[in-house]
Amino acid sequence: MNSSTRIAFLSLFILLGSVATLNSQTYEKKTLCAKKIENAPKIDGDLSDEAWNGAEIAGEFITLSPYPDRQPYQKTEVKILYDNESLYIGAYMYDTSPDSILKQLTIRDRLDNSDYFSVSLGCFQDGQNGFKFGITPSGVQIDARLGIDDEDESWNAVWQCNTKITDKGWIAEYKIPYAALRFPDLPEQSWDINFNRTIRRVREESLWKPKNPAIEGFINQMGELTCITGIKPPVRLAFFPYLTGYYDIFPNSDGGTTKGFSYTGGLDIKHGITDAFTLDATVIPDFGQVAFDAQVLNLSPFEVYFNENRAFFTEGTELFQKGELFYSRRIGGSPINIDVLDEIAETDSIISYNTEVQLLNASKVSGRTKNGLGIGILNGITAREVAKIEDAEGAKYELETAPLTNYNVLVFDQNLRNNSSATLINTNVLRSGSTYDANVTALEFDLNNKENSASLSGNAAVSQFSNGGPSKDPGVRYELFYDKTGGKLNYGSGFMTLDKNFEVNDLGFNTQNNVFNANGYIKWNQYEPFWRLNKARCEFSCDYNRLNSPNEFTELLLDFEFFAVNKSFTAFGGGTSLSPYGYKDYFEPREEGRYFNWPTKQDFSLWVSSDYRKIFACDIRGWATTTGIEGFYSANYRIEPRVRVSDRLMLRYVYSRQNAYNQRGYAGGVLVDEAPAELEDQIIFGRRDRITHTNVFFVDYIMTNRMGFSANLRHYWSHASYKEFYQLNFDGGLDATSYNPYREDGSTLNDNSFNALTLDAVFKWVFSPGSELSAVYKIGIFGSEDEVPDTFAGNLEDTFNLPNSNSFSIRLSYYIDWLDIKNGGQRVKN
Repeated sequence: MNSSTRIAFLSLFILLGSVATLNSQTYEKKTLCAKKIENAPKIDGDLSDEAWNGAEIAGEFITLSPYPDRQPYQKTEVKILYDNESLYIGAYMYDTSPDSILKQLTIRDRLDNSDYFSVSLGCFQDGQNGFKFGITPSGVQIDARLGIDDEDESWNAVWQCNTKITDKGWIAEYKIPYAALRFPDLPEQSWDINFNRTIRRVREESLWKPKNPAIEGFINQMGELTCITGIKPPVRLAFFPYLTGYYDIFPNSDGGTTKGFSYTGGLDIKHGITDAFTLDATVIPDFGQVAFDAQVLNLSPFEVYFNENRAFFTEGTELFQKGELFYSRRIGGSPINIDVLDEIAETDSIISYNTEVQLLNASKVSGRTKNGLGIGILNGITAREVAKIEDAEGAKYELETAPLTNYNVLVFDQNLRNNSSATLINTNVLRSGSTYDANVTALEFDLNNKENSASLSGNAAVSQFSNGGPSKDPGVRYELFYDKTGGKLNYGSGFMTLDKNFEVNDLGFNTQNNVFNANGYIKWNQYEPFWRLNKARCEFSCDYNRLNSPNEFTELLLDFEFFAVNKSFTAFGGGTSLSPYGYKDYFEPREEGRYFNWPTKQDFSLWVSSDYRKIFACDIRGWATTTGIEGFYSANYRIEPRVRVSDRLMLRYVYSRQNAYNQRGYAGGVLVDEAPAELEDQIIFGRRDRITHTNVFFVDYIMTNRMGFSANLRHYWSHASYKEFYQLNFDGGLDATSYNPYREDGSTLNDNSFNALTLDAVFKWVFSPGSELSAVYKIGIFGSEDEVPDTFAGNLEDTFNLPNSNSFSIRLSYYIDWLDIKNGGQRVKN
């Protein structure tokens, strides 16, 4: 980046940072005094127990949406009790039309077409961490760990709540054991607290302690719970032993199938080391019931990102996401040395190998001290993996595809004033033998002003390798951003730079290095209803991109997006982006220093989502791309209808089609036999048509708030048909090539057709708090070939003829609380 450009962006950064923030409304702090009791109420959804008499009432809720800062449609009253073991919440959601209360049944942690009540607690009053315990009129539990302005609903605690619909509304009666919370060991407790109520039929959300939507954060705008004295953090020790039985049918190498029964057992442990720190461990982990990944045909130069579906790595891991260094799928992922199989002799044959590394055990410790220091340690150990090979003489030997490996993540996160923080993060990968080790360390800060209306954040990271590795020199990353977050008008700017040696992918996820990005944005939020809209938002942003080495301009990207919800609660939006000077792509050629020149490119998108309160609702999205490349364009759409057959049965279908015509891209290399010598140094690009069909069917049938069945059937077909081939020249353009992979019918050896057909069917029964029985049936069919079927029906027929895997499993997991054992096998009082 030249000096004038740097000065221009620095000036923009200072200018945006110096603009005065808008005045934001604040609300007086509300307090609620909890009542101490000797005899706990029966948790049955009836607040007539004597214990509730005389408890202070929290009422006078204020709306958050669709009209902020108004009196709500219906009255809500909440009381809080406590004893030496639990917190009790009694909430009465009055409703003048109780027969109109919406109460769709769903699986745990999913809120669809239903009314809702929740209590949120911040027991350390740090404004950044808390817990939420929510319930619907049908008794569906929705709990989460709370961050500054986000939620982690993968966190599940053991607590009780029963509900009842009456002629005056509906009631929720809670019992939250202290073992489900983390709080300091003090003679008198003072906790942040808030209550939330949603009346679904009018789409109204209200809060006991009002929240200003123009101020970032939820926990920092909560009320206060007082009068809790004489309680002690309990011994938090729970065991979750489990046993799983499998019946599997898998294809084998000779074209037949292998069938067999197997079983496995293991143990998950949760232990409160102190009042604030918790150890989670899994011994002999088993993830055989985890859903399939949404596999795709990847023609890009970048790795595909898959979501984490393993519960251990999703629950309570928000601290480890600091610094953007940790991608849990690396633990137990593909063997790092799997490429050794490409080097075996042509006369040798592979007998067996694992495509995923076995996880031996994993543990994590996390918590926060009284002084606001959050500490997190996550560790996982994976097994050594080998491939079994047989040579031409019949002799068998092994090749190591993955060494015994230790993964470790260490985080120190210090809370500062005004919900600010400073964080140190380290990820470390140690491997036995000659395979290299990796280490990444980052410092991160997020500083907010007193009103929480503006922030300055930054990050500096360094990556290093030992015993070899992708680079012998350390790599670095720097980030600095300013954001004005309060009020209706938001804006910000910043920059990020990664040098060519920065690499985090041994335990993190990053697709590009050796890049510089400077950006700025301005956004308008309309929180209150106006005209025919309930709310609206629009944003303009600008990104300036360069390559660091060599120092080259790559792209200027301008983007505009808008979003709105009308008075009928139909949401819609769209946007457009423009690269007015094209894009110099240094990644598509797959060779350092080479690039492909994209001419001017523009994207368009529009979408609409109808009101989900209706029995039938539908989401529709369309997007398209045009460029200066002759003949190239893309036109895509996605449609998602959903039908709520009853409060128990929900059907949903997703179909998307993506069409890219005359697309230019890397063709995957020279595939012809006896290729001319001149092709050895050529980077082969192709002109191709790529079509992708995705069909997904979802079925949810929920019998009770503790028992339900869900199924997900997905078929994905993507194919690329090449029409013409080129060689990439040194100016980023395309020239003619002698490469000739054409067949007699006009197809080519570089064509690709990929199918993925998967079924995940799950029955789950929570037969006791924390304990469950699950039965899972899975089918997986995957196939790739270099010939593209003529029709969708023909391709589907071919897909059903591919080898497939089938798995049926039953798993029993039981919750054992140490306090139960201590009390002679009896549940603690009430």
